[in-house]
Amino acid sequence: MTDTITYPIPPLMAIKDDGGLALAAIAGGKVVDIRYLSQEDPDLEEGLSEGGLTYEDALRLWRESAVGRLIVERLQAQGDVRAGVCEKGSFEVL
Repeated sequence: MTDTITYPIPPLMAIKDDGGLALAAIAGGKVVDIRYLSQEDPDLEEGLSEGGLTYEDALRLWRESAVGRLIVERLQAQGDVRAGVCEKGSFEVL
């Protein structure tokens, strides 16, 4: 059994609805940058919320898109990139 890895999201990086899929840069055991699917690719987020996509499918499509590749590159410059789900001010690694 694997332990869940969760990081607090700094208040300035949290979005109002604070939920859903995200990619985060982790450095020094902290979230140093985060990009939310709902903000970066609303169409993909809609497919996920309507049940047409799994988290794995949504992540794969996001990372394969031109925008997703650029986001990953920017996050990699800041730390280790992790995919996860955000809820109640925390980022849980998938």
